Amino acid sequence: MLSRMDHQQLGLRIRRLRQERNWSVLALASGASLSARYLTEVEAGRANPSLKALDQIAEAFELSLLELLPKQRRSGPRAAIERILERRSFAELEALARELELRFEPRRRQVIALLGLRGAGKSALGNLLAQRLGLPFVELDDLVAQQAGLPVAELFSLYGEAYYRQIEHVCLAKLLLEDRPMVLATGGGVVEHLQSYDLLLRCALTVWLSAGAETLWARVVAQGDPRPMAGRETALAQLRLLLLRREALYKKAQLKLGTEGAEPNRLVAQLVEEIQWLRADKAQLRQEA
Repeated sequence: MLSRMDHQQLGLRIRRLRQERNWSVLALASGASLSARYLTEVEAGRANPSLKALDQIAEAFELSLLELLPKQRRSGPRAAIERILERRSFAELEALARELELRFEPRRRQVIALLGLRGAGKSALGNLLAQRLGLPFVELDDLVAQQAGLPVAELFSLYGEAYYRQIEHVCLAKLLLEDRPMVLATGGGVVEHLQSYDLLLRCALTVWLSAGAETLWARVVAQGDPRPMAGRETALAQLRLLLLRREALYKKAQLKLGTEGAEPNRLVAQLVEEIQWLRADKAQLRQEA
């Protein structure tokens, strides 16, 4: 007879196998010739399944009975990790898998990520840079809006910045995991989310598009969208403080491009040259290593 703890472990094992295959409880129940209610009890660890029922479940998964049963606990750090993972949901395991792959698998840094406050030129210069390099141009905010099913402004208004940053991090991790060439315009505050910024610094070629507060403010106002400073008497002072707060973070980027007083095409040409020099230097270092 299985112990109560064994029942819970077995239920977790069956539920994860089902989720990995993107099956519903009803689909697995049908494949195993069991009732959906009974299978729900098994997955919850409340039922004591017979060997026949377990064999039917294993057959539905195209596994042997031994492959279906939870593995015996081991000792050491791997066992400790496995015990922690046993208590995580399928969605949490997916997120952890992305984080681990991004942390430990080498990346080719094919994403060119543009950083900077609103008005720095990430969209305008990003589009030009992408055209010059023959790459797709992606706005991270567009991915966030698509994931959330809401415009970014509405997402902020309804759920706040913390929730936005969570979705932004998931979208960024998925994008960087693909490791495909593109130019990416990030949100101005991504550098203040330490996990997201760490991903960018490790997995992308980061470029800080810098400009003074007065220039940034003038550009945003000229765009007809002064959010989030609208209605503030001290808007420019607030912008200066924001720039000062984030400046040390932006400086961690691999490249910096001042965007004041130069024509966009000239700025893009300069940036292309700096990117080529940076990649050539890195290639040389790899050959010498």
